[in-house]
Amino acid sequence: MNIGMYVNSLSNEDQIQLSIETIEIGFNNQAIDDATIFYDSVGFSPFIFPCGAFNSTELWNFSGKLITFSLDCVRSSLKIVNNIDLYYCYGWENKINPLNLIDACSNNLKIFTKTNNDTRELYRLTGLNAIGSLENSSLFKIIGTTNE
Repeated sequence: MNIGMYVNSLSNEDQIQLSIETIEIGFNNQAIDDATIFYDSVGFSPFIFPCGAFNSTELWNFSGKLITFSLDCVRSSLKIVNNIDLYYCYGWENKINPLNLIDACSNNLKIFTKTNNDTRELYRLTGLNAIGSLENSSLFKIIGTTNE
């Protein structure tokens, strides 16, 4: 299986750390065959990447499970016609436009949350239940890749 992590900037350390940890676990458990980190803008990152990191303009060549952390990344990903199983992690953005969130939810988008409070907030804003929360489960369990 191929997994992609899509962040706004390589300087988003929390998102990059989660991405790297997820990819390393996937490689160690042989749950994934290939991984890529996509970004919109370059920034300082103190991490060593266990996979390739490419500008989001390279998403046209990606297929697999794609995890995004912002509505901007979701919007860009929805335009790609490849075989992408798209996930959005709600709770990373400081300010979010509820109408943009509702619009994104109307697409074939699977949403999980950063915290249990984010799960409640997502339901309050959209009426949709999250498929999981990082506070309760690993990313691999949430996206249905392994029973770790």
